[in-house]
This record gives sequence, structure tokens and C-alpha cells, in this order.
Amino acid sequence: MVVDDSIEVVAGTTFELPAPGVLVNDENIAPGAVVQWQTTPPEGLTLRADGGIDYEVPVDASGTASFQYCILDLPGTPAARCISNLAT
Repeated sequence: MVVDDSIEVVAGTTFELPAPGVLVNDENIAPGAVVQWQTTPPEGLTLRADGGIDYEVPVDASGTASFQYCILDLPGTPAARCISNLAT
């Protein structure tokens, strides 16, 4: 089961969310699952395959930024599936 994520950051700062990052609140995700973009990321945001995030928050950032990512459960196998999730 995947659960949406919500993270607060401050404009003009560098934010790091270490692995498992956006996967920490999801359940029944296979070991070795890979995370990839589903939509275009906000400016300055890097989503790592391990679920971690690196974000150079723009100085003029305000409001809400959202993106969707896909969890590839059992990548490289016939059972691989894309589970979508939303982070704001």
C-alpha cells in the first residue's frame, strides 16, 4: 500500500531526505524496489532510486510544489508493477 507524502521546506535552503525517503510510509514494498519520476519534478529537486530526495529549494519558492513518482516493485522481473504516489 502506498501513502502520499508531505514535506515542508524553507525557500533558499538545501534539503536532504535520506533513504528510504518517500518510501518510509509505504507498506509491502519489495526489497530492492526502485523509485522513478512519474511527472516533471519541481525545479532543483532530485529523486534518488532509493527513495531519497535532494532539493535545492529556490530562493523565490512559495506555496506548494507537487510531483508524482512511481515505485517499481521487483524491477526487471515479469512481476514488476508501477505503483504511483504523490508528494507535496
